[in-house]
Amino acid sequence: MGDYIYKNTMTGWGLRVLLACMTGYVAVRAWNEYLGGGDAAWPLFAATCILALAMMLFTSLTVEITAEDLRVSMGGGFIGTTLPLARIESTESTAIPWYSVGLKRIRRGWMYSVSVSDALVVTMDDQRRYVIGTDDAYAFGQALESARGKAGSVN
Repeated sequence: MGDYIYKNTMTGWGLRVLLACMTGYVAVRAWNEYLGGGDAAWPLFAATCILALAMMLFTSLTVEITAEDLRVSMGGGFIGTTLPLARIESTESTAIPWYSVGLKRIRRGWMYSVSVSDALVVTMDDQRRYVIGTDDAYAFGQALESARGKAGSVN
């Protein structure tokens, strides 16, 4: 997919452990319900699958910077976005609060985060904002500013 100027994958271990415990608990309840002949077994099995899917999709965040784009993806690339560097207006550092983890719609944009951590707020030329969580905010910010400078000098 091109040469990367920067690439970092962050794992939300706290969220992963929480979802794994919930998945295990619901799976045991489903199995016990199934063995007991109860009617709630299949909905509990479905809930187990949904929790397992959430664990796969929302506990890993990859940030990639190429010469032209900033790519943010969760769950091995199933969910994400690509932001052209030429359309990035500004960036600023922030912190992800403890109650705000995941993929969320925010005012005028989106937040991608798998852990309580530092983040970079990327504002596009149309004023959309992307809050991108990272465990390496300084290097991410430096790489993004460097890539933006190179993209700006090419155009």
